[in-house]
Amino acid sequence: MKDKEFWLDDNITIHNQQTNKKAITNRFKTIDLINAIGGLHGNVLDIGTRNVLTVDLEMVYNIKIDSTHGDLDEVFNCPHKNYDFVHYGNVIEHQFNPLFTLQKIRTVLQKDGILILATPLKPKWITTAKCHFHEFDEYSYSKLIKRAGFKEVKRLHYYREFSLKGIRQFLGSFYKRQVISVLIKS
Repeated sequence: MKDKEFWLDDNITIHNQQTNKKAITNRFKTIDLINAIGGLHGNVLDIGTRNVLTVDLEMVYNIKIDSTHGDLDEVFNCPHKNYDFVHYGNVIEHQFNPLFTLQKIRTVLQKDGILILATPLKPKWITTAKCHFHEFDEYSYSKLIKRAGFKEVKRLHYYREFSLKGIRQFLGSFYKRQVISVLIKS
């Protein structure tokens, strides 16, 4: 399957999240990080449609997690006005306007709430994925977080994949990595 077709419909996305090694690793690393900061409590929001991680977190913490709906580049619809915890995992790179969503998250996140943000980071010379509108390097990622009014308090990095599909993909295996950040309002 071509990269740009990889996330085109919910059934393909769910199948990928259940079977793809990268996606499985992302889930376990996210759960480990959430456990390290004390777990989930209160109102919890997952940005994007319900997914395998949402279901896993609901089972692990015995809670109900809300999800957003609609086009996140234009509207921000969620069931409640206040959340203690927001998970924004591997969605931001698929948006045209991620700053809009980050600013909306800031309005619904409680004063002492936590935002977990996950996305790939890469040097500028690594090939981009056709399904991503934004691929962040360290500089642009940090600037976006700051511009949206958040402060990073913890970060986890790990390499995402190993590829022999070409020299750029091979080199990307050593430089492109997944980042999961714990953010608070600044």
